Amino acid sequence: LDGIKLSNSECIRVLGNNATNNDNYGIALSGCNSCLK
Repeated sequence: LDGIKLSNSECIRVLGNNATNNDNYGIALSGCNSCLK
């Protein structure tokens, strides 16, 4: 799953929808580092 590219809006949406799902959270973070900014 390394190298997944997400747009900022998609990344935020994924994080918002899956904040309690550690796997999806990790995937989203690894695909979009700007999520934490």
